Amino acid sequence: MIRLRQRVKLSTSLCLAVGLMTAVRSFAQTASLSAGPALLVDAAAQNHPISPDIYGINDYSDQGLAQELRLSVRRWGGDHTTRYNWKLDTYNAAADWYYTNFAFSPDASGLPDSSKFNQVMELSRQTGSRTIGTIPMIGWMPKTRDRVCSFNVAKYGAQQKTDPYNSACGNGARPDGSNITGNDPNDASERVTVDFMRQWVEYLVKRYDRADRGGVAIYCLDNEPTIWLFVHRDVHPQPPGYDEIRDLSFTYAAMIKSVDPSAQISGPVLSGWSSFFYSAIDWLSGWNTPPFKYWDNPIDRNAHGGLAFLDWYLQQMRVYEQQHGVRILDYLDLHAYVLPDGLAFQPAGDAATQALRLDSTRALWDSTYQFPSSEILEPVRLIPRMREWVDKNYPGTKLALTEYNWGALDDINGALAQADALGIFGREGLDLANIWGPPTPDQPGAFAFRMYRNYDGMGSAFGETSVQATSSEQGRLSIYAARRSDGALTLMVINKTSGDLTSNISLANVKPAASVQVWGYSKANLKSIVRGASLPVSATGFGTTFPANSITLVVLPAAPETMSAPQPVIGAVVNAASYGSAITPGAMVAIFGQGIGPSKLAGAVVSSSGMFGALAGNTRVLFDGTPAPVLYASALQTAAVVPYVAALKPTAHVQVEYLGSRSDVVELPISQVAPAIFTGDASGRGQAAVINQDASLNSTAHPAPRGSIISIYCTGEGQTNPPGVDGKISNRILPKPLVPVSVKIGGVTVVPAYAGAAGAAIAGALQINVKIPDSIAPGNLVPVTIQIGAAVSQPNVTIAVN
Repeated sequence: MIRLRQRVKLSTSLCLAVGLMTAVRSFAQTASLSAGPALLVDAAAQNHPISPDIYGINDYSDQGLAQELRLSVRRWGGDHTTRYNWKLDTYNAAADWYYTNFAFSPDASGLPDSSKFNQVMELSRQTGSRTIGTIPMIGWMPKTRDRVCSFNVAKYGAQQKTDPYNSACGNGARPDGSNITGNDPNDASERVTVDFMRQWVEYLVKRYDRADRGGVAIYCLDNEPTIWLFVHRDVHPQPPGYDEIRDLSFTYAAMIKSVDPSAQISGPVLSGWSSFFYSAIDWLSGWNTPPFKYWDNPIDRNAHGGLAFLDWYLQQMRVYEQQHGVRILDYLDLHAYVLPDGLAFQPAGDAATQALRLDSTRALWDSTYQFPSSEILEPVRLIPRMREWVDKNYPGTKLALTEYNWGALDDINGALAQADALGIFGREGLDLANIWGPPTPDQPGAFAFRMYRNYDGMGSAFGETSVQATSSEQGRLSIYAARRSDGALTLMVINKTSGDLTSNISLANVKPAASVQVWGYSKANLKSIVRGASLPVSATGFGTTFPANSITLVVLPAAPETMSAPQPVIGAVVNAASYGSAITPGAMVAIFGQGIGPSKLAGAVVSSSGMFGALAGNTRVLFDGTPAPVLYASALQTAAVVPYVAALKPTAHVQVEYLGSRSDVVELPISQVAPAIFTGDASGRGQAAVINQDASLNSTAHPAPRGSIISIYCTGEGQTNPPGVDGKISNRILPKPLVPVSVKIGGVTVVPAYAGAAGAAIAGALQINVKIPDSIAPGNLVPVTIQIGAAVSQPNVTIAVN
């Protein structure tokens, strides 16, 4: 979040100039509303994957919107994470709020399992999102859950400001505004070492498994360390320099990799423009010597060969890998707070501010664009610049912007800027992005995300492979294009003006169907995305009008003759154990139909880390756009596991995709639980799939003795604790159903000795260990059912008992 940033001021004359420019532009649009720029799309040029992680959000807890957007990655970051005590579930708010300790959880009895970070982790798992954690490196943590502070008025005297809710705590500045120095950092905090953080990573791996098996995917190396001397000056009053940030990065990143080699590391998580080139030591030395500019006396930079900080940092990370054989930096992680004042986190503002907001997205890529600034004296072109840093100093490092915000998310102006930024992220090949201060579900900014991730409410999205798209006037009408896995070409067009624009879109290397779909979001209807009339299209293009202040998605389905396979047809989707219609998250399902897979049965693809893949035999199964783990695929029958994210909605929209051809949508009701017992002949009836205590398969030839333990294999338990991970093979961590489980054998109800994930099986396979009652009558057809919550498994399933 923004605390100390490089503030960029607009002069009065510049504001007047921008306002005049806006007025002239508005007049021109009024005079000629239809004079739109030329648009060109070449589907064979500049192809590269679009990372799904560019649609990430910082610590977002609205599960409904997270599910709608199929939230790819959720970050736990910000100032409070620099001093987060994972054992106490506390943080120090530092300069953000009177240097005070706060506890997230009111009750400490369930810690650390009930911690705030674990809650974020489990919300992510419910929506199939990857989690980014922040590993504190500052070396100080809150020492108590009590609400104590670092600058107590009784100890340090009267202060400029005090906490309006606790007058004992001040802001650390004397009444004249000068900072209190020499305070005791042990007042509210205590020293911790890397071993304290090692224990946390070990705990997280034990509870949630490794990163490649659904655990914490990425760890940020703290948060904005270059400004610790301002934000956390109660414990770190000295300016961090090149060496300190490098040495801490070495220590903490190496520790994380030693505990979880599959985890990814991002760093150095810098706050803004000046920190990309200089250290805090340089800032202070520059501010304290004429002409009092932060860049004019870079003593730390000069001591490191005159290299800009990021050049030097990346080189040091590369040297570490060469010396130790371990890459400890996977992402170059920056915060994109490089905008003029009045934009990030701010309301829409006046006409000049709104025009500047829409122009300023060019700072992400445009080498000819320089926004008005008193400090940034060159084009920012942030993403290409990041790539140059990496290519020159540490090739293979991915690019991340783990905080950014263009503001006005409650207004169409902010939605247009947000949609433009998302398009730029994909086109420029950014690997990861997380908005800070995300929109609420009903705000226009949320619809900017929906246009890319779920424009029709059924999981349909912008494509996964970027293709070349250009506008002759990107500042008026911007365009982004992508190829989707089903062969469709998707075009996102953003009209940044206050007038309707009619443009021709020229197509190259495209063979579309006869008509295209059009979906739009505009000021005319801020509460929904509206489907417009279909448009005719040829292989060379089409023309249409883009409404004022709007985001338009055009979907060009591939011509049928270009598809590798006929359109699949779904006949039925049923529980794979019972063949009943009740479907629940995590349940194994069988899909029947025509052309829903290859002619020859294809088995599941399992990764070396023990994860079932979402593609088998060129077949995918989608639930509201979320790919499901595929167990096997064939032309007439395919099996998959319902993603856990399906628990968040009463219905799911299911499609099967084979060789890029996608079926029509089938809507299914979702039950919270739907228990079903697997049977020996896979019919859903008769002899249950049961293992006897002696490890034999239960049958008339091998009945189970009364009083012995049997293991019943089922599916349909619904959500679990901890939350299940789609496609994961259960090993050390065995999630259990959230609701009670009981078994009825021969009419007698029994409480299981164990009911949870089946070891060495995919998540969603339920194992129930239960003792056969001595009181039941023996026989080869003893009925057995299981009950989870109020739901009961299918009838006519039996076991053999002697």
